[in-house]
Amino acid sequence: MAATTAASVGRAGGTALVILLTLGAPARGAASAKATLIRLAAVTNRGQSATPTETAEAQRCLTDLQSLGSAAARDLSLVPGVWELAFAEVEPFRASPFFMALGQALDRFRLGAADRNLAAHRLATSVGTIGRTRWFLTEDELASEVELRVGVLPGVPAELRGTVRTIADLSPSDAAADGEGVSVLSVRSTRILGSELSAALPDIANGGQTGTLSLADPLMRVIEQMEVPSGLLLGGERVKLKTLFVDSELLLVSVLPADTADRLAETESLAAAAPGQQRFLFLRAAGDQGGVEQDHPGV
Repeated sequence: MAATTAASVGRAGGTALVILLTLGAPARGAASAKATLIRLAAVTNRGQSATPTETAEAQRCLTDLQSLGSAAARDLSLVPGVWELAFAEVEPFRASPFFMALGQALDRFRLGAADRNLAAHRLATSVGTIGRTRWFLTEDELASEVELRVGVLPGVPAELRGTVRTIADLSPSDAAADGEGVSVLSVRSTRILGSELSAALPDIANGGQTGTLSLADPLMRVIEQMEVPSGLLLGGERVKLKTLFVDSELLLVSVLPADTADRLAETESLAAAAPGQQRFLFLRAAGDQGGVEQDHPGV
């Protein structure tokens, strides 16, 4: 809420004339919420290791930003650049358009199936690490990159590294139907970049110490040529994202339910986030000024 102060400037017929001065509290509120979220993102691995208290604090701050940004919502085509995932209310890999579309397809089959099955997927791959997750936005495309390091088997000194890159077409939604600041994603393709398999092997020449065998080049030549038409495999699912807050540093978005027209009011509510809500907070990449020149093949 905006803070105000009152000053009496005179009287007329015994009635005090008062001027209310707005002190600009919303700007301080935004700065405080942003600082708290960045701190929580740093110490909780983007929210994945947050305690219930930290999760509740982060959700309050996300809602504060949402309330401050609702009057200036913009679709994603108007905020081009490179954005790094800083905090997520669900697993970080679900910031990929592929998993957004997959989750929507699962929920069409049975409501709540996305949360159950994608959480199970994360448990099944718990021997791996989800690295940096980035969005490369242009006016008509969203390219998502998720860095992964996956162990072959528990106890086996070998890992597979790579970046899963998904391309989606991006367009503004019908404001009359979905409200302001809503974008539509149509997944086009998925491929794996920078694949490398490393294994620690006995090195007899060095007194039995282990050396590392890297199979980067052979794997890269084979795997990077494989582009999967993931949009077709998902049946042409179209995902709607709402921009909740954006400034020069942060971008906060939410995945809208498939039946957006019926549930938009629920999604726009400024109450505390409901379980399963998918809000993603991104931080503009260092050195990015709104372009997409940074280390992004194909853009």
